[in-house]
Amino acid sequence: MANKLKKLFSDEEPAIKLTIGFLDDESSMNFADALNRLLNEGLSGEIEGAANMKADIQIGDIIYPYKDYVDIGKINIYQGVKDIVQYVDTEFGKERIVFHSKRTLKELTLETDNNAIILLKLKCFKDTRAVNISFSGHPDRAKSIREAAEHFSMIFEFLKKYIIGAQNMDKALSDINNPDISRMLEYLYIWIDSFKKLLAMEEKLGIAFDPVEVSRNQDRESWKDLEELCYLLEKKVILRAGGKLRVDDDAGVNIDADVDAIVPGETMDLTYVGTLDYNLFGHSVRIYTANLLTNMTVKEKKKLDDGGIKILYTEDTERPMQIAYSGFVTEEAAQKELGKIMSHKELYTEALTLNEYVAKME
Repeated sequence: MANKLKKLFSDEEPAIKLTIGFLDDESSMNFADALNRLLNEGLSGEIEGAANMKADIQIGDIIYPYKDYVDIGKINIYQGVKDIVQYVDTEFGKERIVFHSKRTLKELTLETDNNAIILLKLKCFKDTRAVNISFSGHPDRAKSIREAAEHFSMIFEFLKKYIIGAQNMDKALSDINNPDISRMLEYLYIWIDSFKKLLAMEEKLGIAFDPVEVSRNQDRESWKDLEELCYLLEKKVILRAGGKLRVDDDAGVNIDADVDAIVPGETMDLTYVGTLDYNLFGHSVRIYTANLLTNMTVKEKKKLDDGGIKILYTEDTERPMQIAYSGFVTEEAAQKELGKIMSHKELYTEALTLNEYVAKME
């Protein structure tokens, strides 16, 4: 009796035991064929001719009768689906991936939900130990930029660690013989980098970007503006304006008041506060800049109706003018930098353009 009670209250997992009866041998053989297709190919099937089925619960060697079914007629057999949870460490924290797994005698299939932000499917073959990988990204399904970043990052880290075995991003992107996997990782990495820049601007500017607008925006200008804002506001990099400055009869800059030191005919440097406006993925953004205009030859001073002064300028062809600028969220911060520009003038005169900085990073 003690042994029976021990078995009855055992921690062993119970199992369902099915006994199926068929009307004839043909129905029995059809069931066997369908079961074989299910185990080897994962194909579901409908079988006619089932007469009865008995379901028991078995724990160890003890069987407990559960239910009898009679006059069934048809039964359906199909693959069972089991959820497998995998945790990966990302720069956003520990993330949880849920795979739905299906198994046959020859292969194991793991795939994420059909409505996931990234659809990832892994098909693992038992005989060859090969793994086929397919995926598609849908950042527009995310509720926020951060959610999109977390999902893209967790798939990137999962592939890098468990499929490729790389310990760092450089190895993951460069030491891969399979071009499809390499392109997949590069796609994920580019999006993750973009999401990080968007998150930085959300924090700096106090706005929230719409993942749908971001994912569908093919305007190169918006992405270039994002890059420039990140250099100015996040990296605190001073930029030199690209291209040749416009010099014509009306070329000039406005200042708040007359300055006696500004004398027509002299070549000088000029500092001033300006603004830059951007249309960033549906958001109008304005920042303030502290500017240094170098090698400016004063042509004329004009008084403006508001009491300010417009300095008309030209340039010496042997010493071309250039403007370099730093960026700030508030005008107060720009004014504060304006008072310090000449103390670190070389940071402005040696500044590169945005394109030059980006080229150095590639």
